[in-house]
Amino acid sequence: MVFYKGKPMIDIDLIGDEDDSTGNLGDFSLRATKEQVTEILKRLNGFKILIKGSHDDKSNKWWREVGFHEVSQYPILVDDFYLLSHEPCYLNTKMPYINIHGHMHGRSIDNPQYINMSVELHGYKPVNFEIIKESFKKQLSGE
Repeated sequence: MVFYKGKPMIDIDLIGDEDDSTGNLGDFSLRATKEQVTEILKRLNGFKILIKGSHDDKSNKWWREVGFHEVSQYPILVDDFYLLSHEPCYLNTKMPYINIHGHMHGRSIDNPQYINMSVELHGYKPVNFEIIKESFKKQLSGE
């Protein structure tokens, strides 16, 4: 179990199989030691991606050493449509992207182009990317 502000974050034993990829939108382990982070990531199955957040001040090399396979300090575009980032990125209504972000904790942006994946809004549980995409498609179709 990972903790933030004394609250349990996610039970990493619930996440994924060896074939899965797991993305983290930053602020992975505030004040944890290298040994603690390594032990947490050993329990997390599959390919691990970190988009560094405002509290992830270690080098990319450090994050790879503890167990992330891919580390980025910049947003990542997935399927030419989903912009994954730590902080919300500027999007105007003419841009064909959805920004899936963290950073804002319990707050959200009132705009369908933004999906806040902060754990506080999702019951401190991981959310499958396919479920996020389906939810957005339903929102677009008015269901």
